[in-house]
Amino acid sequence: MWFLTATCAYGAMLTAVTVLNWLGPDRWWFGALNLYLPQIVWAAPGVLLTVLSLKVARRWVWAPLLCVAWVLGPIMGFLLGHARATGIPR
Repeated sequence: MWFLTATCAYGAMLTAVTVLNWLGPDRWWFGALNLYLPQIVWAAPGVLLTVLSLKVARRWVWAPLLCVAWVLGPIMGFLLGHARATGIPR
């Protein structure tokens, strides 16, 4: 099914971006380019795949939604709640 292939390719792309961010963006040119891109760009394919999954394969809608959550969380650094920094005096 083409929808699952596209979602898996999107997940693989997000995995590559996450690994490049984790290893340090100065090692490869794509990691350095990712520093200058707006990170919300990585969520656009997930939103499109979510809309398509609602029409094509409704029971697989969770897969692109998890990818969008991955973009908002680990890739963009969005945090819910208040995280206290350690080592900073009050």
